[in-house]
Amino acid sequence: FGAVPLGAFTLSLQDPIGPGMARRSGTLATPVSLGDIVLDETPPAVSSTSPGAGAIGVARAATVTLVFSEPVDLGTVTSTTVTLSSAAGPVTGILTPEADERTFTFDPLADLAAETRYTLRVEGVRDRMGRVMATPFSSTFTTVDITPPSLTEATPPANATGVTSFTTIRLKFSEPIDPARYPGGPIVLRTGATLLEGTTAYLFGNTVIVFTPARPLADQTLYQVQLAQTFDTAGNALPAQSFTFQTTDRTPPVITALTPVGGGTVIEGTVKQIAANLGSADVTVVDYYVNDVPIAAVRDVPFTFAFNALPQFGA
Repeated sequence: FGAVPLGAFTLSLQDPIGPGMARRSGTLATPVSLGDIVLDETPPAVSSTSPGAGAIGVARAATVTLVFSEPVDLGTVTSTTVTLSSAAGPVTGILTPEADERTFTFDPLADLAAETRYTLRVEGVRDRMGRVMATPFSSTFTTVDITPPSLTEATPPANATGVTSFTTIRLKFSEPIDPARYPGGPIVLRTGATLLEGTTAYLFGNTVIVFTPARPLADQTLYQVQLAQTFDTAGNALPAQSFTFQTTDRTPPVITALTPVGGGTVIEGTVKQIAANLGSADVTVVDYYVNDVPIAAVRDVPFTFAFNALPQFGA
């Protein structure tokens, strides 16, 4: 191109029968060779991110890095085209390009929330030839868990009495726990100084531990359950703890009286609540009968029942 004037130049190339395009720029002072120029046929795309897609346990102070498949038009990489958000809304931060114009870092202005799922979205970014991303990009990651597990349910309950001698020890947690973190058995069952043998099972995705004694427990005996320090999969710890329960003495409960709730008398044609007086007996259910016909099975203390005093029920 002998007629090209000296100075700054931009050379644009386009395939007349295909999508290939290329652009070169520089300053012409002496004859220059641009060598072989490969036409770009594809729009830009996100080739990688950090944290990666589906990452878990991401630090709250983490920055987000994304890399495009080619250098892009810096003017099209903005807080509108690149966003980070959670269910609580968008995250405010600073978006910084690297020298290669392919790599960008998003630095949140504040630490991310713990145990939260974040979504990185990229769309509308163009390359140097003006090609826009063919499809939007989306990637999610979840921040670190900082909440220790808790014991949400114990069977038998702490301080329970009248427990069957064939009971198992079942402990339920608020989240999956890590069995590998126990140095020995997670549950120790003892009476006095005597340790009881048994087997341990982890159930329901490691949210439940069941200890099954090797033989039936003794009647009318106080037992202690000891739970070792327990870790979740993120390494958060629940301190060791213990509780006691007492097995049954096999004495059946006795209902000493049926009394109207709140006192007073039962008046024919009205509805009155009555309660079963069981003394200190350990009871799980009270069955109510009227004229030898079962009408209710009540399982909640104080075992009250709303009674409709109809004439046919008699005095």
